[in-house]
Amino acid sequence: MHGAFERHLHEMVGRLGGPDLILISGDLAFSGKAEEYEGIDRLLKRIDGIVGRKLPVLAVPGNHDLARPTGMDALRYAGLKHHDEDPVVQRGLWLEKRAAGEAGWLDPLFAEYRAWCERTLKPRALRAGLKLIESERAPGDFRVVVEKKGLRLGVVGLNTAWGQVGDGDFLGKLPLATEQFDALFSDELPARDWFAGLSASILMTHHPRSWL
Repeated sequence: MHGAFERHLHEMVGRLGGPDLILISGDLAFSGKAEEYEGIDRLLKRIDGIVGRKLPVLAVPGNHDLARPTGMDALRYAGLKHHDEDPVVQRGLWLEKRAAGEAGWLDPLFAEYRAWCERTLKPRALRAGLKLIESERAPGDFRVVVEKKGLRLGVVGLNTAWGQVGDGDFLGKLPLATEQFDALFSDELPARDWFAGLSASILMTHHPRSWL
């Protein structure tokens, strides 16, 4: 697969020029293990070689980036199935105050994805001059503005995989909470003002609308 992809990329770069940005809509890994993210880094390095420079990468996690909890941890996260009904779960997800740097309830589920973001995604964004605004609530949620030649592209990434903590049929049942979107903005910069300053915008999620 990589050979065909790289040949196609060589052709497209020769015909159109190199891309400005890489977007990855989840499933960087198979089961959320550390060694699986090394494969993504190797692929990005090959892309850099073809394009001729290190490209910024924006990504959201997919269900294969979630390390499914087992044992007592599985009990801890069982309440996520009732996320929109149980006020205790709602409070734990969206309302509880946390000290700076304190891990959120969902963070351990995406520990290796978050580690990959720290070593790869964030340094590449910083190198490209992108100001990545991250959520303190759902791992992988972000907003950023990408500028080129006077155009301002806003990208919002939202994690749709955090509710898929066990086996079962999730079609049409996965959560995408309005609190996730709200957490990316503030009274000082409401969403409507941020979008008003954009030329275009993209919403990145792993799952299509039919799964939500």
